[in-house]
Amino acid sequence: ENTDDYIYFKDRNHVFTGASQTLVELTDPSEHWRDLIGKTDYDVFPEIYADDYYRLEKQVFSGEIEVAHEVQKILDTHGNDGWIDNRKYPIKDISGNIIGLFGIARDITESKQLEESLFASEQRFQTIFNEAPLGVAVIDSLNGHIYDANPAYAKIAGRSIEELRSLDWMKITHPDEMQEDLDNMSRMNAREIDGFSMQKRFIQPDKSIRWINMTIARMQVSDKSRSCHLSMTEDITQRKNT
Repeated sequence: ENTDDYIYFKDRNHVFTGASQTLVELTDPSEHWRDLIGKTDYDVFPEIYADDYYRLEKQVFSGEIEVAHEVQKILDTHGNDGWIDNRKYPIKDISGNIIGLFGIARDITESKQLEESLFASEQRFQTIFNEAPLGVAVIDSLNGHIYDANPAYAKIAGRSIEELRSLDWMKITHPDEMQEDLDNMSRMNAREIDGFSMQKRFIQPDKSIRWINMTIARMQVSDKSRSCHLSMTEDITQRKNT
């Protein structure tokens, strides 16, 4: 009676034999858990939800698995939808025959919404990253390895994205700008600055050069042992030639 989870018991016919009072929040019509006795999911849930719950229970009664587990949708009596982590376990008699099941479902709506929000945010970032006219690359601040690059960056560098992922920025930077770039990176890694801008040349595969205006910004990552930065580049070759 003190749990926040949804707990229930059923017989082999999928009929409720007991439940926690919390389940009343999801079932209609019911005011007390005893109102569920003798009913099935189809009596108290919308059919589309009952179908999912029934399917999971059939896995328990098949005897092939010890725990039937699935993340499923819920709809409370106020019309609010959400998500539960639903687990169902077999109840056996002394001979080992399955005579019913015990279920416990935990409300994971908040974490599920956060997960979906993060996924949507990641999708938006990926779209911006891929479609941006500005060249953008994610680079290891310590060894210079290029983790990822967008198509615009690959075009400016004159290489495919796959090829860039096997290189570091030093391999494509003109020697005359190398030391200035390294000095700026050293200051950023020492936390003296959060980023910097400079003009430099990219060496193309055919040994020609392309001038770029580059802006570097330190990235905040969860893994503190890994230091990364964004390199944003604009092709200014034509401006330089002019």
